[in-house]
Amino acid sequence: MNKETFSTRLQEAMRARKIKQVDLVEKTLITSDLINKYIKGRAIARPNNLSLLAKSLNVSEPWLMGYDVPMNKETIEEPNLFDNTVQQSDILEHVKVAMHRNEYTELTDEDKKEIINFAKYVAEKRKNMKE
Repeated sequence: MNKETFSTRLQEAMRARKIKQVDLVEKTLITSDLINKYIKGRAIARPNNLSLLAKSLNVSEPWLMGYDVPMNKETIEEPNLFDNTVQQSDILEHVKVAMHRNEYTELTDEDKKEIINFAKYVAEKRKNMKE
């Protein structure tokens, strides 16, 4: 990601959403000075701030970073865990995606492994109960 592309995309998203710099400061709690640097192309957002900006502007992080992807955030449908047609692999994939989308930034890699292992354990337990 380069500063110019990030700056251009940030400005484009702000225009499209009719959000002013002051609104972005309010929504993200990122300092006005830092947002100004992003807009002027003097700095690039780190992952946590990038996530806050993308969420506040309702755009995808990869798009904001300059990748050739749609601007609008694609929503991942939450699986209905009580629906018997949901496969174990779908649930595990959803857990993995959620953890990698910076929604759980305070989790360590060990925490993430533990969550995935627990999901596998619960799914296997349910499978064994049916047999």
